[in-house]
Amino acid sequence: MCENSWPQRSACPLSLLAFVFLFVGTRLTLTNPATPPETPFEEPFPWWILSLLFVCGVVVASVRGRWGARTSVPASSFTRALMVGGIVGAAACTGIALGRTVLAEEGRALFAMETRAVSQWELRITREASPTETGYWSAAEVRIEGSPVGRVWLSSGPRLQRGAQIRVVGRYEALGDDEWGVSSRMQGITGTVRVVKVLDEKPAGGLASCLDAARDALLARFEPGKGPGRALVAASALGSKEGVKQFSI
Repeated sequence: MCENSWPQRSACPLSLLAFVFLFVGTRLTLTNPATPPETPFEEPFPWWILSLLFVCGVVVASVRGRWGARTSVPASSFTRALMVGGIVGAAACTGIALGRTVLAEEGRALFAMETRAVSQWELRITREASPTETGYWSAAEVRIEGSPVGRVWLSSGPRLQRGAQIRVVGRYEALGDDEWGVSSRMQGITGTVRVVKVLDEKPAGGLASCLDAARDALLARFEPGKGPGRALVAASALGSKEGVKQFSI
């Protein structure tokens, strides 16, 4: 190698290229607010079909390349381009299909939630409450007439135990198309409920309830609110965020 020449660099792996296009396709799709599909192409199924066609193209190009290697015929530039294009196209279409699937589910969830008052919902807390300046922040699964329809963020004054089943009076607000809304959609969450009043609360039962009770007992022994060191230990050992946020560690 000449002293003034650039060092050889490895080529970008196709798996990384596929991941980038998968991420971009999903991201661009989720930046749009959830609306009911108006045309068949807004449904995820056509995109899954396109992704399958691209995969078939990759298989054909791969078989052709292997056949050429066995017969000592080098693979043509067209064959290599077909393989790379097929992988990129399949990844992008898969990303769009995943995004459209999320938006379709969110659209159905929004329709079910907006046609019923929040007081008619059955909420099950699925995430440990995190303290805020005005109360607590958690997530809940929404059921209407016993059927799950979606998940929401829950803003409440009192601390709600994970696994508890509650009925509340509250105000529901759908997600926007900003960064936080897109991030929430990727977690399967469709909106935010600000709890005004808790009408009914049933504590969680079973093994999960026993484990949470044991964790709360240990957390009380750590006393994370008495100092940043205790808060850090509680966060590291038990995953508690209360002391961490209180002392801004």
